[in-house]
Amino acid sequence: MVEVGTGGHDPVDEARLDERDQARHAETRRGERAAQAHTHRHVVLEHAAHEELRRLAQPGTVVGEQRPVDQLGHGGRTRDGAGIDLRPPEEPLHPTHAVFRTISQRNFKSGRCLTAKARASTQTSVRALAVALATVGGVGYVPIASGTAGSLVALPLLPFLAALRDRAPVAYAALVLGLIAVAVWAAGRAEDVFGGEDHPYIVIDEVAGLVVAGALLPATWLAAVVAFVLFRVFDVVKPFPARQIDGGVEGGLGVVGDDLVAGLYAGLVTRLCLRIVA
Repeated sequence: MVEVGTGGHDPVDEARLDERDQARHAETRRGERAAQAHTHRHVVLEHAAHEELRRLAQPGTVVGEQRPVDQLGHGGRTRDGAGIDLRPPEEPLHPTHAVFRTISQRNFKSGRCLTAKARASTQTSVRALAVALATVGGVGYVPIASGTAGSLVALPLLPFLAALRDRAPVAYAALVLGLIAVAVWAAGRAEDVFGGEDHPYIVIDEVAGLVVAGALLPATWLAAVVAFVLFRVFDVVKPFPARQIDGGVEGGLGVVGDDLVAGLYAGLVTRLCLRIVA
Protein backbone atom coordinates (compact mmCIF):
# COMPACT_ATOMS: atom_id res chain seq x y z
CA MET A 1 0.00 0.00 0.00
CA VAL A 2 1.47 3.35 -1.21
CA GLU A 3 0.70 6.54 0.58
CA VAL A 4 0.67 9.86 -1.23
CA GLY A 5 1.33 12.84 0.94
CA THR A 6 -0.63 16.02 0.46
CA GLY A 7 2.51 18.07 0.03
CA GLY A 8 4.35 15.63 -2.30
CA HIS A 9 5.02 15.99 -6.07
CA ASP A 10 3.46 13.83 -8.74
CA PRO A 11 6.22 12.29 -11.00
CA VAL A 12 3.92 12.34 -14.02
CA ASP A 13 3.25 16.06 -13.73
CA GLU A 14 6.96 16.81 -13.41
CA ALA A 15 7.69 14.86 -16.63
CA ARG A 16 5.03 16.80 -18.49
CA LEU A 17 6.45 20.09 -17.26
CA ASP A 18 9.92 19.07 -18.41
CA GLU A 19 8.59 18.28 -21.91
CA ARG A 20 6.85 21.65 -22.12
CA ASP A 21 10.01 23.45 -21.07
CA GLN A 22 12.09 21.60 -23.66
CA ALA A 23 9.53 22.43 -26.40
CA ARG A 24 9.59 26.10 -25.44
CA HIS A 25 13.38 26.15 -25.44
CA ALA A 26 13.48 24.45 -28.89
CA GLU A 27 10.98 26.94 -30.31
CA THR A 28 13.03 29.80 -28.92
CA ARG A 29 16.23 28.43 -30.46
CA ARG A 30 14.53 28.02 -33.86
CA GLY A 31 13.31 31.61 -33.74
CA GLU A 32 16.79 32.82 -32.84
CA ARG A 33 18.33 30.86 -35.72
CA ALA A 34 15.73 32.24 -38.16
CA ALA A 35 16.41 35.78 -36.97
CA GLN A 36 20.14 35.24 -37.35
CA ALA A 37 19.67 33.83 -40.85
CA HIS A 38 17.45 36.77 -41.81
CA THR A 39 20.01 39.22 -40.43
CA HIS A 40 22.82 37.45 -42.25
CA ARG A 41 20.84 37.48 -45.52
CA HIS A 42 20.13 41.19 -45.10
CA VAL A 43 23.83 41.86 -44.53
CA VAL A 44 24.79 39.85 -47.60
CA LEU A 45 22.25 41.68 -49.79
CA GLU A 46 23.36 45.04 -48.47
CA HIS A 47 26.99 44.13 -49.15
CA ALA A 48 26.13 42.97 -52.68
CA ALA A 49 24.22 46.19 -53.37
CA HIS A 50 27.16 48.21 -52.11
CA GLU A 51 29.56 46.28 -54.33
CA GLU A 52 27.24 46.76 -57.33
CA LEU A 53 27.14 50.51 -56.73
CA ARG A 54 30.91 50.58 -56.45
CA ARG A 55 31.25 48.60 -59.69
CA LEU A 56 28.87 50.92 -61.53
CA ALA A 57 30.80 53.91 -60.24
CA GLN A 58 33.92 52.79 -62.09
CA PRO A 59 34.70 54.90 -65.23
CA GLY A 60 34.92 51.81 -67.41
CA THR A 61 32.20 49.82 -69.13
CA VAL A 62 28.68 50.43 -67.79
CA VAL A 63 26.29 47.60 -68.61
CA GLY A 64 27.45 46.99 -72.14
CA GLU A 65 28.19 50.63 -73.00
CA GLN A 66 31.23 52.79 -72.52
CA ARG A 67 30.26 56.20 -71.21
CA PRO A 68 32.24 58.59 -69.01
CA VAL A 69 30.53 58.49 -65.61
CA ASP A 70 32.66 61.25 -64.13
CA GLN A 71 31.22 63.75 -66.63
CA LEU A 72 27.68 63.30 -65.31
CA GLY A 73 26.88 66.44 -63.43
CA HIS A 74 23.64 65.12 -61.99
CA GLY A 75 25.01 61.78 -60.81
CA GLY A 76 25.35 60.72 -57.22
CA ARG A 77 28.55 60.20 -55.28
CA THR A 78 29.76 57.21 -53.33
CA ARG A 79 31.84 57.39 -50.19
CA ASP A 80 35.10 57.40 -52.16
CA GLY A 81 33.89 60.33 -54.30
CA ALA A 82 33.43 58.35 -57.51
CA GLY A 83 30.52 59.29 -59.74
CA ILE A 84 27.50 57.05 -60.06
CA ASP A 85 25.62 56.78 -63.34
CA LEU A 86 21.96 57.36 -62.46
CA ARG A 87 20.70 56.77 -65.98
CA PRO A 88 18.53 53.67 -66.36
CA PRO A 89 20.88 50.75 -66.96
CA GLU A 90 20.68 48.91 -70.22
CA GLU A 91 19.63 45.32 -70.25
CA PRO A 92 22.73 43.11 -70.03
CA LEU A 93 23.42 40.96 -73.01
CA HIS A 94 22.31 37.44 -72.23
CA PRO A 95 24.35 34.64 -73.86
CA THR A 96 21.23 33.53 -75.73
CA HIS A 97 20.75 37.07 -76.98
CA ALA A 98 24.36 37.11 -78.13
CA VAL A 99 23.79 33.91 -80.08
CA PHE A 100 20.65 35.32 -81.68
CA ARG A 101 22.47 38.56 -82.49
CA THR A 102 25.31 36.63 -84.10
CA ILE A 103 22.84 34.56 -86.11
CA SER A 104 20.98 37.70 -87.14
CA GLN A 105 24.20 39.36 -88.25
CA ARG A 106 25.14 36.27 -90.23
CA ASN A 107 21.69 36.12 -91.79
CA PHE A 108 21.92 39.82 -92.64
CA LYS A 109 25.31 39.30 -94.26
CA SER A 110 23.99 36.23 -96.07
CA GLY A 111 20.95 38.17 -97.25
CA ARG A 112 23.18 40.98 -98.40
CA CYS A 113 25.34 38.48 -100.27
CA LEU A 114 22.25 36.91 -101.80
CA THR A 115 21.01 40.36 -102.76
CA ALA A 116 24.35 41.16 -104.37
CA LYS A 117 24.30 37.85 -106.23
CA ALA A 118 20.72 38.44 -107.38
CA ARG A 119 21.65 41.94 -108.50
CA ALA A 120 24.67 40.63 -110.39
CA SER A 121 22.55 37.90 -111.97
CA THR A 122 19.93 40.46 -113.00
CA GLN A 123 22.57 42.73 -114.50
CA THR A 124 24.02 39.79 -116.40
CA SER A 125 20.58 38.87 -117.75
CA VAL A 126 19.84 42.45 -118.78
CA ARG A 127 23.21 42.72 -120.46
CA ALA A 128 22.63 39.48 -122.35
CA LEU A 129 19.18 40.70 -123.45
CA ALA A 130 20.62 44.01 -124.66
CA VAL A 131 23.34 42.25 -126.63
CA ALA A 132 20.82 39.85 -128.19
CA LEU A 133 18.61 42.75 -129.27
CA ALA A 134 21.49 44.91 -130.48
CA THR A 135 22.90 42.12 -132.62
CA VAL A 136 19.37 41.14 -133.79
CA GLY A 137 19.72 37.61 -132.53
CA GLY A 138 23.36 37.27 -133.56
CA VAL A 139 23.06 38.67 -137.09
CA GLY A 140 25.55 41.37 -136.18
CA TYR A 141 28.29 38.77 -135.74
CA VAL A 142 28.44 38.27 -139.51
CA PRO A 143 32.10 38.96 -140.36
CA ILE A 144 31.40 40.89 -143.58
CA ALA A 145 28.88 43.73 -144.08
CA SER A 146 27.07 43.24 -140.80
CA GLY A 147 25.08 46.46 -141.40
CA THR A 148 23.75 45.13 -144.69
CA ALA A 149 22.84 41.85 -142.99
CA GLY A 150 20.90 43.76 -140.35
CA SER A 151 19.05 45.75 -143.01
CA LEU A 152 18.11 42.52 -144.79
CA VAL A 153 16.34 41.38 -141.62
CA ALA A 154 14.02 44.41 -141.80
CA LEU A 155 13.46 44.25 -145.56
CA PRO A 156 10.69 41.55 -145.52
CA LEU A 157 8.84 43.49 -142.83
CA LEU A 158 8.33 46.69 -144.83
CA PRO A 159 5.27 45.64 -146.92
CA PHE A 160 3.50 44.21 -143.88
CA LEU A 161 4.27 47.28 -141.77
CA ALA A 162 2.98 49.52 -144.57
CA ALA A 163 -0.25 47.52 -144.66
CA LEU A 164 -0.56 47.84 -140.87
CA ARG A 165 -0.03 51.58 -141.20
CA ASP A 166 -2.95 51.84 -143.62
CA ARG A 167 -5.30 49.77 -141.44
CA ALA A 168 -4.27 50.86 -137.92
CA PRO A 169 -2.11 53.99 -137.95
CA VAL A 170 -2.10 54.34 -134.17
CA ALA A 171 -0.86 50.79 -133.63
CA TYR A 172 1.71 51.26 -136.38
CA ALA A 173 3.01 54.48 -134.80
CA ALA A 174 3.23 52.82 -131.39
CA LEU A 175 5.11 49.88 -132.90
CA VAL A 176 7.63 52.07 -134.72
CA LEU A 177 8.22 54.32 -131.71
CA GLY A 178 8.62 51.29 -129.46
CA LEU A 179 11.14 49.79 -131.87
CA ILE A 180 13.15 53.02 -131.88
CA ALA A 181 13.14 53.19 -128.07
CA VAL A 182 14.27 49.57 -127.75
CA ALA A 183 16.97 50.15 -130.37
CA VAL A 184 18.35 53.17 -128.51
CA TRP A 185 18.39 51.31 -125.19
CA ALA A 186 19.90 48.10 -126.54
CA ALA A 187 22.51 49.92 -128.63
CA GLY A 188 23.64 51.96 -125.63
CA ARG A 189 23.96 48.92 -123.35
CA ALA A 190 25.66 46.82 -126.02
CA GLU A 191 28.09 49.64 -126.74
CA ASP A 192 29.29 49.40 -123.14
CA VAL A 193 29.70 45.65 -123.50
CA PHE A 194 31.55 45.63 -126.83
CA GLY A 195 33.48 48.84 -126.27
CA GLY A 196 33.91 51.63 -128.76
CA GLU A 197 31.26 53.73 -130.48
CA ASP A 198 28.84 52.18 -133.01
CA HIS A 199 30.43 48.74 -132.87
CA PRO A 200 29.97 46.64 -136.05
CA TYR A 201 28.18 43.96 -134.03
CA ILE A 202 25.36 46.43 -133.30
CA VAL A 203 22.89 46.23 -136.20
CA ILE A 204 19.57 47.06 -134.57
CA ASP A 205 20.13 50.65 -135.69
CA GLU A 206 19.97 49.49 -139.33
CA VAL A 207 16.68 47.71 -138.62
CA ALA A 208 15.20 50.84 -137.03
CA GLY A 209 16.43 53.07 -139.86
CA LEU A 210 14.93 50.92 -142.60
CA VAL A 211 11.62 50.66 -140.71
CA VAL A 212 11.52 54.48 -140.60
CA ALA A 213 12.12 54.53 -144.35
CA GLY A 214 9.18 52.16 -144.80
CA ALA A 215 6.89 54.64 -143.05
CA LEU A 216 6.90 56.72 -146.27
CA LEU A 217 6.46 53.82 -148.69
CA PRO A 218 3.49 52.02 -150.22
CA ALA A 219 2.93 48.39 -149.29
CA THR A 220 4.82 46.94 -152.29
CA TRP A 221 7.93 44.82 -152.60
CA LEU A 222 9.37 47.14 -155.24
CA ALA A 223 9.24 50.07 -152.88
CA ALA A 224 10.85 47.96 -150.13
CA VAL A 225 13.77 46.88 -152.33
CA VAL A 226 14.43 50.42 -153.63
CA ALA A 227 14.31 51.79 -150.09
CA PHE A 228 16.74 49.08 -148.94
CA VAL A 229 19.32 50.04 -151.58
CA LEU A 230 18.98 53.77 -150.97
CA PHE A 231 19.13 53.30 -147.22
CA ARG A 232 22.46 51.50 -147.48
CA VAL A 233 23.79 54.36 -149.63
CA PHE A 234 22.65 57.08 -147.25
CA ASP A 235 23.88 55.09 -144.24
CA VAL A 236 27.40 55.15 -145.71
CA VAL A 237 27.29 58.73 -147.03
CA LYS A 238 25.62 60.11 -143.88
CA PRO A 239 23.97 63.30 -145.20
CA PHE A 240 23.22 66.18 -142.86
CA PRO A 241 22.59 65.86 -139.97
CA ALA A 242 23.43 62.14 -139.82
CA ARG A 243 27.20 62.69 -139.61
CA GLN A 244 26.80 65.33 -136.90
CA ILE A 245 24.65 62.99 -134.84
CA ASP A 246 27.04 60.09 -135.37
CA GLY A 247 30.04 62.08 -134.19
CA GLY A 248 28.50 64.40 -131.62
CA VAL A 249 25.88 62.37 -129.74
CA GLU A 250 26.98 59.71 -127.29
CA GLY A 251 25.25 56.53 -126.21
CA GLY A 252 22.48 54.64 -127.91
CA LEU A 253 20.92 57.76 -129.41
CA GLY A 254 24.15 58.51 -131.24
CA VAL A 255 24.29 54.95 -132.58
CA VAL A 256 20.69 54.92 -133.80
CA GLY A 257 20.17 58.59 -134.66
CA ASP A 258 22.23 58.69 -137.86
CA ASP A 259 20.42 55.59 -139.17
CA LEU A 260 17.05 57.22 -138.52
CA VAL A 261 18.15 60.22 -140.58
CA ALA A 262 19.38 57.88 -143.35
CA GLY A 263 16.01 56.11 -143.24
CA LEU A 264 14.14 59.39 -143.70
CA TYR A 265 16.31 60.28 -146.70
CA ALA A 266 15.81 56.81 -148.18
CA GLY A 267 12.04 56.93 -147.73
CA LEU A 268 11.68 60.39 -149.27
CA VAL A 269 13.90 59.63 -152.27
CA THR A 270 12.21 56.25 -152.85
CA ARG A 271 8.78 57.83 -152.81
CA LEU A 272 10.00 60.51 -155.25
CA CYS A 273 11.50 57.90 -157.59
CA LEU A 274 8.32 55.84 -157.58
CA ARG A 275 6.26 58.87 -158.51
CA ILE A 276 8.64 59.75 -161.35
CA VAL A 277 8.51 56.20 -162.70
CA ALA A 278 4.73 56.06 -162.37
